[in-house]
Amino acid sequence: MKLSIFKMIVIALCLPALLASAEQKIEKDTATYYIMKANAMAEKGQYDQALKELNKAIEKEPSSARAYKVRGHVFIAKGDNEKAIEDLNKVISLVPKAAKPYVDRSIVHFKMGNKGLATKDINKALSLKPDSAWAKGVKEKIASEK
Repeated sequence: MKLSIFKMIVIALCLPALLASAEQKIEKDTATYYIMKANAMAEKGQYDQALKELNKAIEKEPSSARAYKVRGHVFIAKGDNEKAIEDLNKVISLVPKAAKPYVDRSIVHFKMGNKGLATKDINKALSLKPDSAWAKGVKEKIASEK
């Protein structure tokens, strides 16, 4: 028991330092910096501020699929599905062989009532990554809805 308490104390004392050092290694005024700031804001529900940071990331690195992906997710959280689709389209154009953006876009299409487009995207995701449990689950959900 003392060992697990010791481990908890070490983790409690060391984790903040590790996170701080990881944050320090990321140069300010880079796309990665703005994406990390945006993620932190989005986790707190500060979507408009997160979008401002993501726009800065995209301005710094217009070909950052990650920035578009995160911005698309923020748009989803805000309920702005049209803008989410636009950003997910951009992600797919930047990394067409990645399955996850197709799954994400499939979910948005499904939320918008576009079952045909959702099915098309989820099938594309599964063609790229047939073993994806996440994609299989989304496909089952789409198929089960009438």
